[in-house]
Amino acid sequence: MTRSGDAAFGKLEQAVRRLCGVAQDEPLEAAQRRRLLSIWSVAHGFAHLALSGQLDRFAPAGRESLLRTTLAPLLDQFLAPFGPDATTAAPARRKPARKVKQAKQAASG
Repeated sequence: MTRSGDAAFGKLEQAVRRLCGVAQDEPLEAAQRRRLLSIWSVAHGFAHLALSGQLDRFAPAGRESLLRTTLAPLLDQFLAPFGPDATTAAPARRKPARKVKQAKQAASG
């Protein structure tokens, strides 16, 4: 099972690398690794829930239909913002609360 799990993760990593334009011999950036792990976690969790029958109540048309109508769009959501710009941009920093309060006071006064 470990070998098949490693192979599946490797395929996903290859897809992420292609989407981000990162060569196989280059390291993924932190944001790209986080995206990879989040996609892997969602797919892995979904698979466990489906295999254990916990999603059957949501799948009146069967598990395969559930995969197409639920998991595929869910993964599309994760992949939609993908690309060199979306995954390498630094996250926006929040202003400390004190600076926000000072800015509001300056604007109103």
